[in-house]
Amino acid sequence: MLSGKQIGVILSVGILIVALYLLPVKGLVNPEEESSPEQTATEMVFSAGELAETAKQNINPSLLVEIEEIEQQLDANPGDTSLLKELAFQWEQLNVSTVSGLYYKELAEKQPTAANWIKAGDELRKGYKSVKDTVQESFLVNQTIAAYEQALELDPENLDAQTGLGAVTVEGTPQPMKGIQLLLGVVEKDPDNPAANLTLGKFSMQTGQYDKARDRFLTVVENQPGGEVYFYLGEAYRQLGEKEKAISAYENTKRYIVDPQFTTMIDNIIREMK
Repeated sequence: MLSGKQIGVILSVGILIVALYLLPVKGLVNPEEESSPEQTATEMVFSAGELAETAKQNINPSLLVEIEEIEQQLDANPGDTSLLKELAFQWEQLNVSTVSGLYYKELAEKQPTAANWIKAGDELRKGYKSVKDTVQESFLVNQTIAAYEQALELDPENLDAQTGLGAVTVEGTPQPMKGIQLLLGVVEKDPDNPAANLTLGKFSMQTGQYDKARDRFLTVVENQPGGEVYFYLGEAYRQLGEKEKAISAYENTKRYIVDPQFTTMIDNIIREMK
């Protein structure tokens, strides 16, 4: 049986995917319509504790018991990295990536390894996609970039760090082509890299290159199938007019994302296509 935390994660995934599909690439937005992270990130700094207190207002108190126990222990033993890691993990389990990412960043600062910085970057990257406040988003984007750059200082050839840095550059800065070049460098070394191909495919979708997007998503499906990539593959097929393949991809999405709202949305899309 799924735990309350797991159910909360699953229920958020389907809606998040749709929201992310609608997000514009910052470099493709009119500069008068949206400011860059560099312009806003210095206006405000957010701590993990501050974001945690805000997040707690929307979480069932029964799910916070263990977190608050760890917080008390960490207050008494602020240098205990095992407690800090456990606190970050607990927030990750609740799918509150803004908080878990900042705690993982604190851990990486105390235990600076490439793996720790990549973990922080990965969580922060999920985090900035989930926020609506543009100042907070800009802060998190810059924290994400810094985490991947720290990882690359320690391990310059690490493809996970290169992929993460390329992805955040595409998604969160006004210089998407700089990120695309990083990602193309990754797939040149590792043609089947799922994360790099997924991000390149999303960029192709947002720039109307649906055939290129389809090919990227098919590469991901062959190596690391999941609900997100099947959803994007379905969208690519739909835009290309390949209805049967689109329907098949959408149906596969439902195997991975167990969310009634998402299932209803997918069923409506399929119904409209028939």
